[in-house]
Amino acid sequence: MELKNYSLVVNKGVLSRLLQWVNLRPEEGERTWIMFAFYTTVSVGLRWAEDSTVALFLDEYGAGPLPWMYIASAVMGAGLVFVYSWLQKIFPLRWVVVAIAPCMVVPLIFLVLLREGLHISYLTVILVFVLRLWVDGLYVVNDLNTSIVANQIFNIREIKRTYPLVSSGLLVADVVSGFSLPWLLQFIKLDKVILIACGLIVLGSAILAYLSNQYRAAFPDAPQRQIPHEQASRYRRIQAPLRRYTWQLFAFVGLLQVIGLLVDFQYLRELKSNLGDRDLASFLGIFGGIVGLCELATQWFVSSRLIERIGVFFTAALLPISVGFVVPAAIALLNLFPALHSYGIFWGLVSLKFCDELLRYTFVVSSGPVLYQPIPERLRSHMQALSGGTAEAIATGGTGLLILVTLFFCQRVVPTALQEWVFVGETVLAAAICLRVVWVLRSRYVDLLVLSAERGELSASTVGLRVFKQGVVKALGEKGSSADKHSCIELLAQIDPQGAAQVLAPLLFKLPPELQRQSLEVMFMGGANPAYIPEVRLLIEQPPEKIDPEVLALALRYVWLAEENPNLRQLEEYLQARHHSLIRATAAALILRQGTPMQKVAATKTMQRMLTHKQERERINGVKALRETVYLQALRIHIPNLLQDESLRVRCAVLEMIAVTHLEDYYSALIAALYYKSTRSTAMRGLIKLENEGLEMLLQLATNTYKPEIVRMYGWRTIAQIPTLEAIEALWLHLEKSWGATRYQILRSLLKVQKQPETDNRVDRFHQTRVESLIEQELRFLGEIYAAYLDLQKPPTLDNPSSSHRAVVVCELLQRSLLELEIDGRERLLLLLRLLYSPEKMQAAAFNLRSPSGTNIARGLEILEHTVTLPIKSLLLNILDKRSHQEKLHYLIEAELVEYEPMSVSERLRKMLSLDNFLSDWCLACCFHLAQVSRIRLTSHEVLLALHHPTGFVREAAIAYLNAVSHRVLLEILPKLQKDTHPLVATQVKELIDKFCSILNKGYDVK
Repeated sequence: MELKNYSLVVNKGVLSRLLQWVNLRPEEGERTWIMFAFYTTVSVGLRWAEDSTVALFLDEYGAGPLPWMYIASAVMGAGLVFVYSWLQKIFPLRWVVVAIAPCMVVPLIFLVLLREGLHISYLTVILVFVLRLWVDGLYVVNDLNTSIVANQIFNIREIKRTYPLVSSGLLVADVVSGFSLPWLLQFIKLDKVILIACGLIVLGSAILAYLSNQYRAAFPDAPQRQIPHEQASRYRRIQAPLRRYTWQLFAFVGLLQVIGLLVDFQYLRELKSNLGDRDLASFLGIFGGIVGLCELATQWFVSSRLIERIGVFFTAALLPISVGFVVPAAIALLNLFPALHSYGIFWGLVSLKFCDELLRYTFVVSSGPVLYQPIPERLRSHMQALSGGTAEAIATGGTGLLILVTLFFCQRVVPTALQEWVFVGETVLAAAICLRVVWVLRSRYVDLLVLSAERGELSASTVGLRVFKQGVVKALGEKGSSADKHSCIELLAQIDPQGAAQVLAPLLFKLPPELQRQSLEVMFMGGANPAYIPEVRLLIEQPPEKIDPEVLALALRYVWLAEENPNLRQLEEYLQARHHSLIRATAAALILRQGTPMQKVAATKTMQRMLTHKQERERINGVKALRETVYLQALRIHIPNLLQDESLRVRCAVLEMIAVTHLEDYYSALIAALYYKSTRSTAMRGLIKLENEGLEMLLQLATNTYKPEIVRMYGWRTIAQIPTLEAIEALWLHLEKSWGATRYQILRSLLKVQKQPETDNRVDRFHQTRVESLIEQELRFLGEIYAAYLDLQKPPTLDNPSSSHRAVVVCELLQRSLLELEIDGRERLLLLLRLLYSPEKMQAAAFNLRSPSGTNIARGLEILEHTVTLPIKSLLLNILDKRSHQEKLHYLIEAELVEYEPMSVSERLRKMLSLDNFLSDWCLACCFHLAQVSRIRLTSHEVLLALHHPTGFVREAAIAYLNAVSHRVLLEILPKLQKDTHPLVATQVKELIDKFCSILNKGYDVK
């Protein structure tokens, strides 16, 4: 599809184009370039120092002692990590990251100067070893510094775009140091190169000091000591998953280090056997320069885009896949040809090192800091130092021991021709384990993000039913609070309502009255079962003074409903006035249900006395008993009076009775009760019990735009709770037909009753296509909003300065209403996503996206990226991100969801009014006010629709528009508007009539 608006193409100069090329946003530019300058400067110095010390080391020792160097480096690295972590507890983090590198450079300078001044051979040899070791320690500190500072000044989304560029400083250093080192060596010795490198490291630390000072707010002011009390409960809740995630990260970082060291040992061993010391240093420099150029191109133009497209974990997995499987397979194939055998191992290991360096310092380095973002901010730098640095140190030492053992084993068992392949096999094995860790780490990543957002739920679907019932029996039988036992019974009723009686019946006699009452109510949920009559009858046979009236009434009802041939004469005794009103009412209702004609007459008289009694309790118990009768007969005449009873509890009892007995003549009373807060919950429960019988009435109420918004909302909520397929299908049907607030309420209603995805996959798959089409519809409407917002940025210019000012003000009001529409659209998008994916994850994402904090928004987008699987996922993320309206519209045009042509204000206004069903009431009113002040001609159809709009201020805006453009039409319709119920419109109409009458009395023509 062609873009019809070429003005959307970003053209902001060379800097903007450069930011686009490297996939950066303008607000990220300054921080990124300063970080890049710091990392590049330090890395050039470290590269010069490393290559120089490697050349000195290999010249003095050869490749044989390299495993011992790895072990010593591991010990030193672990020590530095613990020192680094300890320093954070004593000094503020900003001080630590700035000062630690210069402090380590001072001993390095001292070692170099000491080596030059010594003429004792064995001490010189030792100093070479220590120099090489100290440079490795500087690398550990620099990597920790860079990743920790990046995590402090960038959020989880920014770091995906910015860190590839920051980490490319190392690649630039490879190029600069690689090609400059051979040139430097022509003029100065290796020792002098190390001193120059120390100067560059100090310069880089100065740049870091400037950066940390510019962004002081990103660093904690106080040292990390103890977690504040208010955060303790949060950290305790995520402690277990955090520990598992940290161990997985530890394993991932360690295995990557193992792979790198195995490759490095094989590579350096092969180089030493083929090159001399000066040639070796030059080769290392040239090789580093070539690799650096390739890495630089990848990091600047590929890495961040690839991470955003396929995700952090897939890019991190590229290294073990390539180095562990693809390249070793290629080396094996090359060695099958005799002509290439002499060069196969050498160039194969060079290729292996090339792939390792390329992928490690592009995709892996870029992905690394992102993996620490789910960890809470206060713990992140501490965890990063311990997990990353310690893992690398331990892996280095472990790899050194592994190499020593392998060499010892190969020299005695493995033939010389096959010894190289033992190390290749170990590399393949480490890569396979690393891939498995990446797979597990991916599942932990989003879970920890959700927990860090403090939004999670516990599902009861995983409860073992048999074990749970045993626990309920034990809990009810032991001593404990009544509240705990009440909760046990309630949870049992939710999990297994049909089998609850089997657990509760044997315990009835031992329970206190309040729990007996609750247990009998739960037992009724599974129906009155004759098997439990003996246990319930024990309650009835107790002396009257020892049993609660409510318990006795429930027990009577259970026994007489469960028995096939009940003895109703025993019930007649309970009609006597000496018994509690609830017991009398229950006995009367049971007799009316099953008794003889004479017994029913006596029961009817008892009920009539209760329904007209002066005491509220008598009337309430009488109405409750009516729920058990099959035919109300003569008692129906009391229902209208009871619906108007002065007691709220009586009215609510009547509403419940209407629903239970299915009195169709009084269903309208249930609908009317939704209008009042006091009776709303009772009416909703009653309508839910009616199921499909009340569905049509509820739909008429909910779809009537002239009804109060809150009543319509509760109408949709009631429909959602009706447990029938017809009700759910009605919701889905109206979800597709509705818009705006109505669609929002239907979505909320659906989500309140939506089951967990794992138990409702069939229904979700059935509706997935419908949800996806609704998401695209919402995105198209957002495109209309963005287009209107851009076109309204240039208000119409009028001849009258006063009118022009009013037009500007109204135009701004209309733009604000469009921004509110955008917020509503984003909310509906998130609700639609909750229909497709885990409610817990979507709730956590929505919670973070509503936050004004950029860090929280980035966290929410990250959860969506790893949860949503729709084809338009990247478009959704861009729309929900903090981007300009112009950028968002550009993305929608690229996705071919909208077309955009710049329009004048009048054309855009008419286009918006053609979408009146999609606009909010306030936005529609603003459109008419803008048309009024700008004298924009609208069609009669648009005006008539507004005059019949259910919202008063929309009708007021349409009348004001007619008053400005056509007095003749307004005079014709004013008499019809005099009966408007809205006080704003009524006052406006009265003022206009008085105004026109005054004009006519003066003899003027109002037209």
